[in-house]
Amino acid sequence: MLLLGVAGSGKTVLVRMLGDDLRRQGRAVFHVDLRDVRQPGEVGARAVEVVAGGSSRRTLQSSSGAPPVTETIEILDGAGGRLERPVLLFDGLDEAIDPAGTASAIDELSRALPRWSFVVSSRPPVAGGLEQFSAFTLTPFTREEATIVLRRLVSSAEIPLSGLPLALSVMESAPLDELRALLERWVDGAVASSPDPARARALLERVALGHVTVRNGNHAEVGDLLRYDRAAGTVSFPHPLIRDIILSRRLREHPFELAELRFGAEDAERDDLLEESFVLWQNVGSILSQRRSIVVGDRGAGKSAIFHKLSAYRDDVEVLPVANPSDLLQRIAGADTHDADTLRAAWLVVVAAVVAAALPEDAPRKLLQEGAELRAAVGLPTRPMGRTKRALRAMARPFGGTTLRFAVGPVNLEAELPSGATPTISTVDVESFLAVTDKILRSEKRRAVVLFDRIDELYKYDRTRQEAVVQGLLQVEGRVSLLDGIDLVVFLRTDLFELYDIQEKNKLVSRRLVLDWSEEDWLQVLVRRVLVNEPLGWVAERLRLPGGGFETRPALGVLFPAEVEGRPIDRWLSDSVRNGNGDVSPRLAVLLLYLAREYAARPREKVTSLPLFSAAAISRAMTEVSELSFSEVVNDFKVASSFVLNCRAGKRTLFSLAEVEGLFEPSEGPVSEQVRLLERLGFLERVVRDTGDGARSMFRVPELYTRCWEAS
Repeated sequence: MLLLGVAGSGKTVLVRMLGDDLRRQGRAVFHVDLRDVRQPGEVGARAVEVVAGGSSRRTLQSSSGAPPVTETIEILDGAGGRLERPVLLFDGLDEAIDPAGTASAIDELSRALPRWSFVVSSRPPVAGGLEQFSAFTLTPFTREEATIVLRRLVSSAEIPLSGLPLALSVMESAPLDELRALLERWVDGAVASSPDPARARALLERVALGHVTVRNGNHAEVGDLLRYDRAAGTVSFPHPLIRDIILSRRLREHPFELAELRFGAEDAERDDLLEESFVLWQNVGSILSQRRSIVVGDRGAGKSAIFHKLSAYRDDVEVLPVANPSDLLQRIAGADTHDADTLRAAWLVVVAAVVAAALPEDAPRKLLQEGAELRAAVGLPTRPMGRTKRALRAMARPFGGTTLRFAVGPVNLEAELPSGATPTISTVDVESFLAVTDKILRSEKRRAVVLFDRIDELYKYDRTRQEAVVQGLLQVEGRVSLLDGIDLVVFLRTDLFELYDIQEKNKLVSRRLVLDWSEEDWLQVLVRRVLVNEPLGWVAERLRLPGGGFETRPALGVLFPAEVEGRPIDRWLSDSVRNGNGDVSPRLAVLLLYLAREYAARPREKVTSLPLFSAAAISRAMTEVSELSFSEVVNDFKVASSFVLNCRAGKRTLFSLAEVEGLFEPSEGPVSEQVRLLERLGFLERVVRDTGDGARSMFRVPELYTRCWEAS
């Protein structure tokens, strides 16, 4: 007999019921489990094992590996002559590693053993023989039958765990309350009967949070409560309600509100989760170890986060961070200067002033004096003065500030020292100061690294001046890179770096580090921001990876529905936040979380189920992220504002340049220059489309900026 039925249709239960009935009739019945049978020879070995018991072990030990078919037939035929109408029940043919080969082996045994009866259970279809077997197919329960079975199971003193898949096959037509009660008892029974209940519970929670890999049969301890897909190497529950039961119980043990969760801050300066949620560790190491001195990234790409991580670095280098170097620059160059040579000289003065903090106390007196006056000139704190020097400064204070001169190659600069300052020298040779300081640091095997962040704050809306600032700064970086004991690391926004002359940029390749976030890294930022919260510590424990971070897809399932707007959640997130350069900004992850919580239906209620956010909340939050991103292009970057607004007004998302040239405002610059700047910002993406007349070069506005258009 060949017993066929879909998963959970009751094949195993029926095989066992059949065995019990046959035993009551006085027949010899032997149950053979075909799960994980790797090769046809194992079929006979398992049959011999259950029939002959201990005596078979001695027989099998005389053979190498599984016994030959002839030896198996001889053993079983001999046993069949002594048994009362013997029966072999083979269960789970479809779960063998090689179902077709296993079926052929059973077919060969059945033909050679006429004294034996054979029953085989399997999911359809069956390949590899068994044509002479009569087939019996289990049909689905009717609604009435399903309800009767379910109520009997609920009312029984003990739930037959192995029989529950039979009930699960008809769950959709069963009363929900009774179904939940049954499943709760089933979960409790599976955990209680496990050899290690704590481990079993942890396993069930991991499966509830997302599919886990099947390894070495280590999930057998919870029996039929899990359903295995060995082809995919995954395990899941027979019914989705089981997941909700397991998670809701855990959430009741650790109640919290959405409003309690911290997501950090949008800017690194105020981010209290930076230490726990930082992702780009490898980039931090390369900046210092490989001397990557120009760190380039879009706004929100993590430049300031890396700056702050490096600021706390205390290993083999002395880090000298300056969060707002533009303030120091303007003290030397003046607020209205945009001459590149003057700015280059002023930047070198600022670098020298910052590096002066690394001078040892036993450095030459003149060098220490120059360092102190450099720092005073740019407004940096100097070393504490002795009593006599403080008295002299106090006496001089009423007479006002004093001018100090700086010589930087052919350029001479002046700066007013603070009130009461009395320089001991009239002019500082800045390049000489840096050369001597570098020599001292090298002799002591020390290295000082100056960090400059937020360069874009200087002349924020004046592109011409910003270009001169960047030109001068990167020329200074090139000068400092020739030193051994001093480094300058500059954090630059991508569009500002693009202002630099292309020929000069070619000289910076080996020293440049581009913050190019992969989709996986960005998703890690998103899930870490949530899982660092104490109420979700049990989730973090279950999903943490050995090397740090979390299993991304299961972690996303904790936050959001599996699909949003018809797309898998990871794809939907990536499509929604990428700009035209293919880049994603970590800052958008933080914005999205805050907005999703803001748009949650009841943020002050206790969280009793997962995911944390509904599809409606996350969709609305993403629309707001789009609005903020669009506003940034128009009101903050102020690039081709008229054209950008015209695109929104006409909902133009895909076009050739010829089709939209009339939408540009001539007073904002040449059209080619406006397009170039929009491409740098990622507002425009260059694509090629086949329009029927051949391939055409066109521009597309990414979903990051256009999503809000449809909602307006």
